[in-house]
Amino acid sequence: MDAAQPESAHESRFAAVIVEGTDQAIAAWIAAGPGGVYRLRQELTRERRVSIPEGTSDRFMLDNLRVAAHEAARAFPDEFLTAFADSRWDEDPFACAGFGAIRRPKVTERLLRTLRAEDHWLRIDAAVALRGHQHPDLKAALEAALEDPDYLVRYHVEERLAEIAAQATPRDTER
Repeated sequence: MDAAQPESAHESRFAAVIVEGTDQAIAAWIAAGPGGVYRLRQELTRERRVSIPEGTSDRFMLDNLRVAAHEAARAFPDEFLTAFADSRWDEDPFACAGFGAIRRPKVTERLLRTLRAEDHWLRIDAAVALRGHQHPDLKAALEAALEDPDYLVRYHVEERLAEIAAQATPRDTER
């Protein structure tokens, strides 16, 4: 945990992110420092779980957890990559969401491997996470993924290819 913040501050702020999911809760959790990345990992490994009030929607909590992973990786990329360095995390949808926030060649390569995962949900997560990434192998990998049997994978791959095409098109700045 971050020495500047007591563990209870990280815990209560993390619980608010998962249960409330507000921008304010996420900002407060991130402000508590990079120790939140390790608290996220504890949640994902089930080493330590947030106490969830009865009646809280599982879908809502899962969506909040995905946003938490993305925001933690965006705010603390080095700590995120250290906490999720093992290649087994490449098959975790929440870690995948976090990797999407880190625009580094080695991270893009991890996402490109995940784009070929057996599980179609992971392939969808990878295609979404590749938004904004750049890599010499990106376009070829996306074009190969156009053959994916899953419609949603192809849909998100087409979005990434359109993004690449828009970046390559010269902009008319005289209008």
